[in-house]
Amino acid sequence: MARPKHHNPRLFTGGELAHATGLAPRNIHFLRDKDLIPQDSNDRPGGLYGEDTLANLAMISGCAQAGYSLTLGAQLIGAVRAENPNHPASRFCQLDEIAPRDHNRTWFHQFANLRDSRPELALDVAQAQDSALYVADRTFVLTGRIGAPRLRTLVPEGADAGGPQPLGRMKDLVRGGDAQFESFAETQLTWDEGSDGLVRESAATGAATVAFQKAVQNALALVRVNLSLSIRRAFGRVHDLRHAKGGPMWKVGE
Repeated sequence: MARPKHHNPRLFTGGELAHATGLAPRNIHFLRDKDLIPQDSNDRPGGLYGEDTLANLAMISGCAQAGYSLTLGAQLIGAVRAENPNHPASRFCQLDEIAPRDHNRTWFHQFANLRDSRPELALDVAQAQDSALYVADRTFVLTGRIGAPRLRTLVPEGADAGGPQPLGRMKDLVRGGDAQFESFAETQLTWDEGSDGLVRESAATGAATVAFQKAVQNALALVRVNLSLSIRRAFGRVHDLRHAKGGPMWKVGE
């Protein structure tokens, strides 16, 4: 692979995106042309892209490695983003759960600094607070943490506050990994307004949440995609490529 032709370590060439994610350039163009990944405000003319574009592609690539089509993977990651509207895609790397972050750095900058200065952190392996996507019995889709759960304060009665939370369901999964995806809100959520004027989740919603969680517990086949690790490994491939090819990087400690 040729040396990256730019000087801003915050940005990535198309070749770096392909190298980092394992996706063919034609597949990256397909995802962008079909608007299956959002426009990153840091993308630049001339084929340079921001770290949120890289992070979205890395998570979709993780879904593809689990056997799902690019289109379905993009839908799943889109649903994850919709559940976290103020959460940029690169934030899912969970680096701030591993070590304190300098907020003057981008997430890739933070990764590069930790990789160079603290190799004992083992950023290429799963961490307890990594964000994951779970698919139970080819149907039920949930999100959660790999290890120690982050407790939620608002969950339906009977649901596990620390367990994975429903995202949606797949319908008619076929060979090739394609399927219809329906969000949990579209298929299950209903809302009731009480006599006191407060809006509450209905009993049906609570029952559905419990059913999704039990589907994971009792699944015959359970697929897990580590979204955080997919981003960190993509960061790592760019980091190593640039060290090997002489691409733009920060000095250790910057």
